[in-house]
Amino acid sequence: MSRRQAREVALQALYQIDISGTDPLLALDLLLEILQRGLPADDLSFARHSGSAVFQEQFVLEGEDRDFALDLVTGTVRHLEQIDGLLGQ
Repeated sequence: MSRRQAREVALQALYQIDISGTDPLLALDLLLEILQRGLPADDLSFARHSGSAVFQEQFVLEGEDRDFALDLVTGTVRHLEQIDGLLGQ
């Protein structure tokens, strides 16, 4: 997996967190489960709204790539107020 794919996974997890309030780690774990098993996006409700190509293939996010995606998700959630403030300017 590439860092590009890890960024896509992180973005999908952030979308899930935003629309449903899911715990960040749970959102990432659920998304990785979908991708690892090659499940259709419809198998989990949060994935139904996704049109991302990330769901078009089966892959496993491991090692540094998984850590990178996790850092993106947790860092974004941790700094969400600051990010929202900057976007609102």
